[in-house]
Amino acid sequence: MNQVSNIVIGKLLAEMEKGVIPWKQPWISVPKQNFVSKRPYAGINRLLLAFESEELYLSFKQIRDLKGRLKAGSKAQMVIFWKPIEVKAGKGTQENTDEKPECRFVLRYYNVFRLADCEGIERPVIGKPNEKLEDIEAFIMRISPKIEFGGSTACYNPKSDTISMPAIERFNDSAHYYATLCHELIHWTGDKNRLNRFNQDTQNYHQEYSKEELVAEIGSAILCHSFGISLPEHNAGYVNNWMRAIKADSRILFGACSKAEKAVEWLSGLNAGG
Repeated sequence: MNQVSNIVIGKLLAEMEKGVIPWKQPWISVPKQNFVSKRPYAGINRLLLAFESEELYLSFKQIRDLKGRLKAGSKAQMVIFWKPIEVKAGKGTQENTDEKPECRFVLRYYNVFRLADCEGIERPVIGKPNEKLEDIEAFIMRISPKIEFGGSTACYNPKSDTISMPAIERFNDSAHYYATLCHELIHWTGDKNRLNRFNQDTQNYHQEYSKEELVAEIGSAILCHSFGISLPEHNAGYVNNWMRAIKADSRILFGACSKAEKAVEWLSGLNAGG
């Protein structure tokens, strides 16, 4: 273990020994809603959109009215609604012609598109004017992973090989933003075309999820320390979930540290042109 890793792991363990540090989401979430009406989706529509990282959606007509355009290959998402219609009582007979119409509801659906799939429509800024840091931005730019910004989800999708990230303005501060981005970047290194931690099987990514999370958080801490970014409190809280297992079997920690170091070294190699 190199000197930087020793320092980082020492700090994490020291914080963990103080007791449980609850993890808190370090960015602002917004309910999934229509971009134009600002009306949040409810009921079944929440489930239909639950696995999308985007928060803001538009119909094709709304995109056209706003002079926007869809990116090539964009796929629509279905949402449903109950449309009220009036039905005359006694329709089809000669009886009850003076009765008031009945109001009934008919199930309808329509398609919406993610704001991230639109061009020419500006995304509203929500949050704080957090500062981007040149050194780590240049580091990530040279690596050039596929990152989709927007929404309220931070994750790495091994099937699409894509990192999803909320915008930097959504975070409590810049440190939390870069700690989160580095965490997902370490996950990204595990792909079969890189360090192959998932054994060429995306299902294994989920089976080994808890161990992989430990690798990603330690790797994130090492990267942040390397760039002089203060370790956010949630790093130690995240790793604290494994404290009992680590105390029972130190090989869990050393194994995660070894994989995290390899990930950081591999990313550094890309920056060095290796």
